[in-house]
Amino acid sequence: MTVDRPIKVVHVITTLDVGGAEVMLLKLLAAMDRARVASSVICLAAPGPVQAQIAALGVPVSSANMRPSRNPIGGFFRLRRLMHDAQPDLVQTWLFHADLLGTIAAASLRMPCVWNVRCAELAPQDYSPGLRTIVRLLARLSRWPRAVIVNSGEARRAAGRRGYAPRRWIELPNGFDTARFRPRPEARLRVRAHLGVAPDAPLVGLVARWHTMKDHATFLAAAARVHAAVPAVQFVLVGRGLAPDNAMLAAMLDEHPQLRACTHLMGEVADTAEITAALDVGVCSSYSESFPNAIGEAMACAVPCVSTDVGDCAAIIGSTGRVVPARDPAALAEGMEALLRLTPRARAELGAAARARIDAEYSLAAVARRYEQIYEDVSCVA
Repeated sequence: MTVDRPIKVVHVITTLDVGGAEVMLLKLLAAMDRARVASSVICLAAPGPVQAQIAALGVPVSSANMRPSRNPIGGFFRLRRLMHDAQPDLVQTWLFHADLLGTIAAASLRMPCVWNVRCAELAPQDYSPGLRTIVRLLARLSRWPRAVIVNSGEARRAAGRRGYAPRRWIELPNGFDTARFRPRPEARLRVRAHLGVAPDAPLVGLVARWHTMKDHATFLAAAARVHAAVPAVQFVLVGRGLAPDNAMLAAMLDEHPQLRACTHLMGEVADTAEITAALDVGVCSSYSESFPNAIGEAMACAVPCVSTDVGDCAAIIGSTGRVVPARDPAALAEGMEALLRLTPRARAELGAAARARIDAEYSLAAVARRYEQIYEDVSCVA
């Protein structure tokens, strides 16, 4: 389809905290051709840290300021008013709550919408009663959007098991900015100096917010085994909630006192590119994922990865790393040790293959072009 003006797309997303969907939206907004797509963003919740980064791109961003303690009806009408004022050709929703409220608001305004589903299977403990109700409603509404975009085959299968039956599925993986996430030999020394460890210390990293599905308990149990086999190893935990004041994390570390001196809790970091490039091994220990950004970012930095066999991780990693069963500390430890025991040259060759794989199959530019084409295909613009 050829258009004589940019398609106006308003993205409705649940939060703008640092998370996989929020970071992918930020990357997409930075990479899309504004001659084809004019974007704006509405966040349901109060402003989060990604909001400022989106605004810095020159993309209009606003918030409906919904909070659990506030009347949700008032928040819905604020969302509807913001959508009405934006007058988009298409509404793109991200995450469960935004899918539901954005769809209802879009229907009331006679605006077409597309969902972006980025969640694989959830364990029972990950469902609150409210979320269960939302998912059931979304399954009933899933034929209303013009398309449902998923970022992995596992996300599509999991949504199908939840009862989703859209008129059109579109599988579109995450994309990675290989200019930003790239090998940085100088980062190895800077990050190790910041951590106060030896310049040649083996460094293993887990970049993942504090959440049960990220399974930090399995990571720490595996790390204890790796430390026993490779005493010089150091571990970094990066993400929201991974700070020394996290009492549950502190209790997990107390179960493995040998890790206290070699585990660095860095908390939330605005730009993880430097830390990721300094790693010898990247890790995903989750028991549920769709398409984890952290694995693709590490591979783009030429860092070989070991991941649990969740979501599309095995397809992403291919032969450039290790894939192990979920919730198995011994297997995860074995995978980490296997990569750490490689010679520096062999690990560098594996890392180079990982970066080449991301460049060839998951480039951000190619993913952005596909989003632009989808928006042109499903919008009302002629």
